[in-house]
Amino acid sequence: GNKVTCQANNHGLQAGDSIIIVRSSAYAGTYPVSQLTENSFDIEASFNANAAGAVTALWAASSDKARSAITGFVKLGEALANEGTVCESNGHDLKVGDSILITGSDQYNGVYSLANVADNQFTIDTPFIEADIALGAGGGKGNGEHHTFNGRPAYILKNSIQVGSNVSIIGFNPQDTVVVKNHAETKIKLLGTAETPITGVRFAGWSFDGRADLSTLGGELITQGHGGGFFLRHVHHCVFHCTIVNHLTKGLGGGIYGDSDSVTSIRANAVISNSANSGKGVYGCHHSELRLYDCDAKNCNDTIVYQQAAQGEQHLVLAKETTAEVLQVTRHGHFMGTAQFDMPATFNKTLVADTAVVKTRLNAMQSLRIGPELIDAEQALIIAAQSGYNPVGITQASYGGTSTMELTTQDDAGKQATRICLRGGHNQTNIEFLRGAQGAEQVSMMINGETGFIGIGTSEPECPLDIRTYGNITTSHFGFLNTSKPTGKNSKKASRPYAIRTALRIAAAEFNALSDGRIKKIVNHSNRQMDLACLLKLKITDYRYIDEYQYGNEMKKGLIAQQVEAVFPQAVQRSSNVIPDIFSSSDKVEYSKDDSSLTIYLNQTVTLSVGDQVRLIDDHQGDVEKTVVAIAPDKKSFTVAHWQSPSERVFVYGKQVDDCRSVDYDRILMLCVSSVQAQQAEQQALAQENKHLHQRLALLEKQFAALQSQFKSQANCASADCVSEGG
Repeated sequence: GNKVTCQANNHGLQAGDSIIIVRSSAYAGTYPVSQLTENSFDIEASFNANAAGAVTALWAASSDKARSAITGFVKLGEALANEGTVCESNGHDLKVGDSILITGSDQYNGVYSLANVADNQFTIDTPFIEADIALGAGGGKGNGEHHTFNGRPAYILKNSIQVGSNVSIIGFNPQDTVVVKNHAETKIKLLGTAETPITGVRFAGWSFDGRADLSTLGGELITQGHGGGFFLRHVHHCVFHCTIVNHLTKGLGGGIYGDSDSVTSIRANAVISNSANSGKGVYGCHHSELRLYDCDAKNCNDTIVYQQAAQGEQHLVLAKETTAEVLQVTRHGHFMGTAQFDMPATFNKTLVADTAVVKTRLNAMQSLRIGPELIDAEQALIIAAQSGYNPVGITQASYGGTSTMELTTQDDAGKQATRICLRGGHNQTNIEFLRGAQGAEQVSMMINGETGFIGIGTSEPECPLDIRTYGNITTSHFGFLNTSKPTGKNSKKASRPYAIRTALRIAAAEFNALSDGRIKKIVNHSNRQMDLACLLKLKITDYRYIDEYQYGNEMKKGLIAQQVEAVFPQAVQRSSNVIPDIFSSSDKVEYSKDDSSLTIYLNQTVTLSVGDQVRLIDDHQGDVEKTVVAIAPDKKSFTVAHWQSPSERVFVYGKQVDDCRSVDYDRILMLCVSSVQAQQAEQQALAQENKHLHQRLALLEKQFAALQSQFKSQANCASADCVSEGG
């Protein structure tokens, strides 16, 4: 019939009351109640079997004075906008602590407890919302939770949120975990600073729907400022593997907006059907990787962009934003027009070229030329970069035989000369590094694939490390041992030939050095007492290395070269080396393309001078030594020359010095030997003296015993005489 029984335990309703039912598609509305029992009542409505057991009912008695009309909602103020909403209601007659039920609004339906009440208005504990959710997307028009781009239930984002570093938001999947905008200006913000950028954020497994009525999807929300879905400032190395869909802005960056060239290294794999004044999908994300569908990217320098049109034909764009000619390839790597590589490209599937010349060369397995210049060399692959840079090639049988694979670069004559040769055969491969012009290459180094021996300056190494060349290094203050001249020291600074230089000691099972007396001129024997006195002046010190990354942080026990030098200078050597006297990361760096220089700013002063060599560690160039060409007056920044490319930061290790001291522990060992000999001689002398004293003591004890015996005999005799006289 037209009666529906509602079950509600201890409802407390009375005859004549009315209730308001909300959150029900079948029974939403206002009803008088009848047939009251303790736990049920009837309403006048047609029964809907699909809604049985799934109704949430909220009611208020018709006689309740608090039931009044709300004529408007007002923002508390900018500073308090997220703390509550003012409701205007003339003659409400409410007081603090009352609870009210709001129905019939777009944003505020629900039950609220009042903590702030004034004449004709009161405050509810929910943020003020500028606009209504008037239209949905995909699921149809309206405010229901199902009105999303895929017609599934959604989470409603009522206000913009701000995300910090190293935050992950992971959903079940993009189809079932859907977040929708509550109003047009709702967005997700990542706001870092130059000093503290946002990094390490990861979003995956969910969708963010802007509900902007794009590509036949529902909704009509239009953002006024930049960034319809995401607003980024000073952000790098973040992953947005969530679906960013259906955002529309009158500013820049429909899906993602990167502010002021401060956003780099962003990965986003599903930016779909967004629109903006410029950068419909993404604006201002540099050095990034983006996948866009039915939208584009603008002002994204050095960014890999995969584009797919509505009909499903995907393109790969590998170019700077300012490059007029771009490379576009479809899913199968087919050239669509002019090809220009601005960065490394990886083809995971078939590579096909339109031009007949390239097709013929590919099909005939002759050569493939990539770049603006063709060079005179028949090789399997030639890659020529922009003008002014030498091309590289991969070929076979140019330097070696048919069992080789060779990597070539251009020599001074413009010919392709082999630089690395992989030579196969006999179940092993040798690796040869070469120098010189084409046809006159010479081996600089080789690795024997059968023995594992490394030859430097030879192609036939006879031991694990066979070095037959040398380089000149400027050194001074060192000790030496060789066959032409006995051990000694040298304090003269000069350039000398060396085959091996190491940062620290060399470990080996045995070290052979000629020490035959027939090759030495004996000057004199060391003074053992002086050696012992010298040894006792040395101070054994506990220390740790500044460079813990290379040497570890464990406590060590040893000598300090400067202290040894003051006591025993023969045991200290000096050489040219880099010391960690700065050992700090840069605060910021500035690269000048005009003169290929890099200015490095630190939070400490440095003791550098123009012309010094300084060791720098960079993520791209690695460990390099550069010349200082300028120093700021405050000594907190300096400039180096010959820097190859822009850098985000560098680590400053320290400067090169010509008087880096090291202790010759062999000399210290000999000093110890001489000192032990001195102490041994002293012990032997003391032992001999002790022996003589023992002998003398034994003689004295024997003499004392004899005297004792004689005295006793005399005493006994005297006693006998006394007795005789008394009788």
